[in-house]
Amino acid sequence: LTGELRRCHTLRGEMHHFITNLQYYVMFEVLEGSWEVFTREMDDAADLDALIAAHDRYLDTILQKGLLGPKSQLLTHTLSTLFEVIL
Repeated sequence: LTGELRRCHTLRGEMHHFITNLQYYVMFEVLEGSWEVFTREMDDAADLDALIAAHDRYLDTILQKGLLGPKSQLLTHTLSTLFEVIL
């Protein structure tokens, strides 16, 4: 029984580590970095059209880096399956 509990505890720790790292990636690599670029582009925008274009680029960047774009559909499906197992 002790061996089984140890394996369960190790698995739980690995799942927690995975979720924590994914959350870190999204918060600091995707959102924060993209936000800095967007605020620079906002400051440089000369008119409303430039601001809207900067915002569109910001949203596209978040979708791609956040693994939600069309090129990441297989990975998104795999992550969804992992989340179902973890939860």
